[in-house]
Amino acid sequence: MSAHAKTSYVISHKIARNSKSFSDGGFIKECLLDSAELICLEKKEAFENVPLSRHTVKRRIGDIARNLELQLQHRAVNFDFFSLALDGSCDTAQLLIFVCEITTDFKITEKLATMQSMKGTTTGNDLFTEVNSCLNTLGLKWDKLAGVTTDGCPNLTGRNVELLKRMQDKVTEIDPKQKLVFLHCIIHQEVLCKSVLKINHVVDIVTKIVNFIRARALNHRQFVAFLDENETEHRDIGYHTAVRWLSLGKMLKSVQDLREEIQAFCVKKGNGIPQLSDADWTADLGFAVDVTTLTNARAFLCMKCTTW
Repeated sequence: MSAHAKTSYVISHKIARNSKSFSDGGFIKECLLDSAELICLEKKEAFENVPLSRHTVKRRIGDIARNLELQLQHRAVNFDFFSLALDGSCDTAQLLIFVCEITTDFKITEKLATMQSMKGTTTGNDLFTEVNSCLNTLGLKWDKLAGVTTDGCPNLTGRNVELLKRMQDKVTEIDPKQKLVFLHCIIHQEVLCKSVLKINHVVDIVTKIVNFIRARALNHRQFVAFLDENETEHRDIGYHTAVRWLSLGKMLKSVQDLREEIQAFCVKKGNGIPQLSDADWTADLGFAVDVTTLTNARAFLCMKCTTW
């Protein structure tokens, strides 16, 4: 492989790892050319020959993904047992399948096997079809499946219906004595931490504040204009949804940063929030912001490391 092609793969890999757009390759090339012109003009032509168009970056990332899949296929031949972690989203209809395996010499592998966008329905039968296809692609045998871990998506949780029952039935067909171990809601440990902390008295008030501002279009427009007048860092506040659990930390942080502006706006609208002036409650708000910020950062790092 030439140095230009290798450079193209390295940059494409970084684009994928950082969830950047394929078209960013063109921007990176412009930066390289400008830097070469200032630092090493004699090398500028070499940088010009690095292929980083949007289509090239897309092909490079596809090549890297296929290579990772082939590596997993080669390792799957030696799997003695493996387990699956299934992460589904109710709003974006995507199914992520992670594989964790162990060999006889206790070498453990944890990899993202596939991320499948569900185009139509997301019933248990649809999800089972995707899981079965993934196992067939990797050459994994059902009789070596030991356990399944799921998140909170409804179609992934029921043992007597939906996906898990189909998986147990498939294993039973091969070995009637084999019972899968099902674990539920431990993929995103950060969510469990949030529930243990019992910060509902903070989250409920913050949600009430956001709903008051965002629920009515007039209030929302006036609030955005109010922030613009005060030249605040945040220009708006967003909703939080249970499915997109990472959004909670962002919502809490924005309310904390805009606490004085929110109080002034709510008082102006005749709906003052006494908790915003309460020292104990604001201290709890600060604690909740710190905890959710740390857990979000940890979760994002884990997702990046697991994916690549």
